[in-house]
Amino acid sequence: MTAENRLRGALDSMLDPFMLLVARRDGAGRIVGFRCVEANWQALDYYGVVEDEIVGASLADLVPNLTAASLMDGLVDVVETGEALTLVGHVYPSELVEDVLQRFDVRVVKVGDGVSMTWRDVTQRHAELERLARSEERYRLLAENSTDVILWTRND
Repeated sequence: MTAENRLRGALDSMLDPFMLLVARRDGAGRIVGFRCVEANWQALDYYGVVEDEIVGASLADLVPNLTAASLMDGLVDVVETGEALTLVGHVYPSELVEDVLQRFDVRVVKVGDGVSMTWRDVTQRHAELERLARSEERYRLLAENSTDVILWTRND
């Protein structure tokens, strides 16, 4: 098995979408964007594309709300500082449904003059945690105020 086949196997065995991105710089050396140079099959499935459509593509084309979600600044910081970025439950405007916010866990690590990025859609998990918190709050209020209820029976 070649090193390339081992790498491909490792990437495709990941449960989360993965992309390797290289920084695009302007004449002054500032990062103005990122270009995808590698993606696993989960990323291809997530975007609904084949490998030829994602490799070489600009991240801004793949993720139109990148700047609005402030991810671009985070990616640039990772390249410039070398410090990894971890976002938990990061709010991101849906690319498929207008006025819908999604939540993602995102991990970004510096690789050369770029980054590796994985993400997981945790929108449903977040909604379930919010429902649970509301339910717990209702029951807590009932328990705290249960002493304010007086029950009279006929034998008293």
